[in-house]
Amino acid sequence: MNLTVTPAIPLGWWVAVAIASTLFIVAWGTYARSKKNLNASWLVSAATILLLLGAILNPGIVTSETTESNADQSDDSGKIESSYDVYLVVDTTSSIAAEDWNEGEPRLVGVKSDIAEIITQYPNSRYTLITFDSVATMRVPITNDSSAVLSTVSALQQEVTGNSRGSSVGEAAGLLSETLEKNSDPDRQNIVFLFSDGEQTSNKEIESYAASSEYVSSGLVLGYGTEQGGRMKQRIGYAAPSDSYIKDVNGNDGFSIINETNLNTIATDLGVKYLHRIYGETLDVAPGSEGSVIDKIDTKRFGVFGLYWVFAILIFLLMTGALVKTTRDIRKFSVRGARKGVNK
Repeated sequence: MNLTVTPAIPLGWWVAVAIASTLFIVAWGTYARSKKNLNASWLVSAATILLLLGAILNPGIVTSETTESNADQSDDSGKIESSYDVYLVVDTTSSIAAEDWNEGEPRLVGVKSDIAEIITQYPNSRYTLITFDSVATMRVPITNDSSAVLSTVSALQQEVTGNSRGSSVGEAAGLLSETLEKNSDPDRQNIVFLFSDGEQTSNKEIESYAASSEYVSSGLVLGYGTEQGGRMKQRIGYAAPSDSYIKDVNGNDGFSIINETNLNTIATDLGVKYLHRIYGETLDVAPGSEGSVIDKIDTKRFGVFGLYWVFAILIFLLMTGALVKTTRDIRKFSVRGARKGVNK
C-alpha cells in the first residue's frame, strides 16, 4: 500500500503551521496540568488541532499507477492526479505591452491566451506562477487550484511605467531555482514555461537560469514580438494602461523588438526548447500529443483514494463529545444552583 500526500496549502506553510500548533499545544498542556479540570479540555483541543493538521496534509492511498513516455493525461473527472508541477514564469516589463500581437494587440494578450491553453493541456497538475519586471515576484505559490492561477493571470498587467528602471530577462532566475529546489519531489516532473520577448533594458549582464536545469524535466521558452517591433502604452499608477505611449530619449514613440538571442540562451540554460509564438498558430505542449513541441518526458499517473474524510469524522466525533459534556455540565450546574435556591 503506497501512501501519498497532496497538501491543501504549500508544504512549507504546512510545516510552519504544524510547528506553531505544536508549540501552542505544549504551552496549553503545561498550563492545563496545574488546573486538573482543564486536562480533558486540553486533550480535546490538542487532538482537534492534530487532526486538522492531518486533514490539511490531505493524505491518500495510491490505488493505481502507470508510467509511460508522454502518457496522455487528458482527464476531466478530477480523480486522476498527474505527476506534473507546472511552473509559469511571465515577463511583465513594459515591453510585454508592445502592440505587435494580432495586428496591434499587446503581447501580454498572447501570453495570457497561451497560459490558459497550457493549463488546459496539463489538467489535475500543480501550478506555480512567477512574474518579473524590475523584481521577481511569486504570484501564486504551488497549488492544484488551476482557477486561482487563471484568475491571477487574467489580472496581470505590465509594470507601472514610472517604476521602470531598466529590467533584465534573467531577473527571475534566482527565485525560480529556489522555488524548484524547495518543491523538488523525485516522484514528480517539473515542467517550466517562460514567457518573454527577451528584451534587456538593464545594463547588467543577464543572470543565468542554469541553476534551475537540474530540477527541470521539460518545458519551453516562448518568445513574443516581431523584428519590426511595437509601441508600448504607458501604465500610470495601478490603473489600466493609458492612451499615451512610452517615449524614447528623443521624444519619439519607443519601440520594443524581440530578442531571440537572449531567449535561446535562456532555453539553453534551462535545458528546454525555444519557440517563437505567432498569433493564430496552435500551441501543442501536451505530453500525450505526438505533435507536442516539448521534449519527451516519462510520466506517472496515479489514482488516489483520499483519506481526509477520516480526519473530518474524528473531528466531528470529538466536537460532538465535547458538546455533550458541556451540555451535561451546564445542566449539572443549573440543578445545583436550583437546589441551593430551594435550601435557602
